Amino acid sequence: MSDRSFSEWQKVLFDASIPFEDKAVDVFRYQVENQPVYRRFCESIGIREPGSTIPLIPIEVFRDAEVKAIGGRPPEAVFQSSGTTGTLRSRHEIADLSLYHRSCYLGFSTWYPPDTSVLMAYLPG
Repeated sequence: MSDRSFSEWQKVLFDASIPFEDKAVDVFRYQVENQPVYRRFCESIGIREPGSTIPLIPIEVFRDAEVKAIGGRPPEAVFQSSGTTGTLRSRHEIADLSLYHRSCYLGFSTWYPPDTSVLMAYLPG
């Protein structure tokens, strides 16, 4: 599983013939195996295998720890929170922007058809 390239992950994640639950379990296992911060979080709450719920890492972790996979390639982009005076900024490193964009677009368009929906957001430059 951890030997998959980004292009192989894209094939799996966007393959409509693979049930969502199977994809979710596959990604969970990859993250636990390759992401030390997520692994420690799951261990701290007693989760070693996915059940009916796959735990989401708390947002504070992106501020307090470096969240990236073991052996991961350098990020193509880094998203940071705006932060407030005197606080650390959360960081979310994106290894593959094409995977990120495709998953965001497909996820959004599942619920909001692009031909009838508009997303407007005020974001920092």
